[in-house]
Amino acid sequence: MAPKLLSPLSSPVLTRNSRVPLSLYLHFPWCRQKCPYCDFNSKVLLAQNTNLIEPYIDHLINDLAWFSRALNRGAAPNIVSVFIGGGSPNLLTARQLTKLIDAAAKYFTFDPKIEVTLEANPVITKRQAKVLLSVGINRLSLGVQSFQGDKLSSIGRLKVAPPAKIKRCIGAVLEAGFTNLNLDLMYGLPSQTPRDACDDLKAALAFNPSHLSWYQLTLSEDRLAGPWARQLALPNLDAITAIEQAGRFYLKQQGFTRYEVSSYASHARYRCKHNLNYWSYGDYLGLGAGASSKLTLASGDVLRWQNLINPAQFLKQPSLAAEIEQVDANKQRLEFMLNAGRLLIKVPHQWWQQRVKGASAMWWHDKLQDLASRGLLQLNASYFKVNARGSSLLDSWLVEF
Repeated sequence: MAPKLLSPLSSPVLTRNSRVPLSLYLHFPWCRQKCPYCDFNSKVLLAQNTNLIEPYIDHLINDLAWFSRALNRGAAPNIVSVFIGGGSPNLLTARQLTKLIDAAAKYFTFDPKIEVTLEANPVITKRQAKVLLSVGINRLSLGVQSFQGDKLSSIGRLKVAPPAKIKRCIGAVLEAGFTNLNLDLMYGLPSQTPRDACDDLKAALAFNPSHLSWYQLTLSEDRLAGPWARQLALPNLDAITAIEQAGRFYLKQQGFTRYEVSSYASHARYRCKHNLNYWSYGDYLGLGAGASSKLTLASGDVLRWQNLINPAQFLKQPSLAAEIEQVDANKQRLEFMLNAGRLLIKVPHQWWQQRVKGASAMWWHDKLQDLASRGLLQLNASYFKVNARGSSLLDSWLVEF
């Protein structure tokens, strides 16, 4: 059945289910350069576009105020995490970041243990890192991708930051006082071997980061069709499998726990709260060009929408002018499992009951019992936990939902 599309809301009334955690995503759509593999909504920051940044920040602040009024009829909504992504939001000045975070804190209630992440290229100095801490950023995610010059060159990242600069940046960030640091690394890079991939992991772990995102380079059909991708010698499926096995074994040996398909933490307290909220079918407000949102209403209905992608057009968009999709109960079941199935930690049955409209406990139990009997997950009276086999076969059994 086709999704029901609602007209944009003219008056701010969105009474949400307060039992579902809420996160805030703020998108900065500009970069110094566009990496050839990147499908995120980002554009090169040209000189003539720098005058758009201040109006863009003001638009985000207006949206924060609008949604604060709209949700729960004026009671400042509680949020568990803030993620400032892009693009390259480290291009924002300290004043601009302060303005943005202060506005978020003004219009929303910050959880006492809130996680505030900034995504950044690995070009930050110690002085800049101290400024980020002072404005309220308590988690930094650096897009390293690889520590090997030839691999960075093959994916168009060498000019962004060569290996020596990446290592200086990580050292500076740690010296500045960041204790919650994520390093993004890719595998499946051109001509990469299991040893190459493990060398990258070893170089990363030498800095004792709290978290690693280790994920496969994947290219969209549009990217694959371009001249850049056609000349790449990407590893085949057997090579990818060998890389994954070697890398996962190495990280486990080093004490890093894989808690999601591509996420590893040195300790449970460093699991990414923001991404965990996505995967647990929590709610999120995505503000900025191309950002997506999901809200669960008190009625149990789930609403989704996406902002205009072009930054200049977004600046002319009212706070909620997109077409809103109302997600029916059947699709909610699939979406819940599509996300929760990525997790390799305990998923409480309570999440299902709170976040899926009309959730049938009997239907749920029967489905999980079947999957457990096939050796795909561990089932308990209060939770289920997908195992390594279930994770590797995720696509094949998700169709049942």
